[in-house]
Amino acid sequence: MYADERAPLFTAVMPDRDGVLRARWRTEPTPGDRNWAFLKNLHRGEIVTGTVTHIAGFGVTFVDIGGFEAVINLPEPSWLPFNHPSDLVSVGQEIDAEILDIDLVRERVSLSLKALREDPMSS
Repeated sequence: MYADERAPLFTAVMPDRDGVLRARWRTEPTPGDRNWAFLKNLHRGEIVTGTVTHIAGFGVTFVDIGGFEAVINLPEPSWLPFNHPSDLVSVGQEIDAEILDIDLVRERVSLSLKALREDPMSS
């Protein structure tokens, strides 16, 4: 639906976190619009560079990849045994990681550090 050729009155977006697709009046892009636009350009297996923003006590590492926060879940930091991801990376550190999964509905990106390294057990 358009007010004229230049300005749409509303736009449909990806489902909200509750899974419901809603039409929204078009104003400025919402954070969800920006996230979806960013996510749809990512691909599984792609190597991204990001900055570690937080390492949770339960072991999940959060990484800023261009303004979007992705996660490195256990056991993806390393092939070798480790006690906690903070043994391997630190907040503020720039890292390269491989994209394992992109969930557009939940707006989540899962990364792996170990996917960029050879499995020492396979040698």
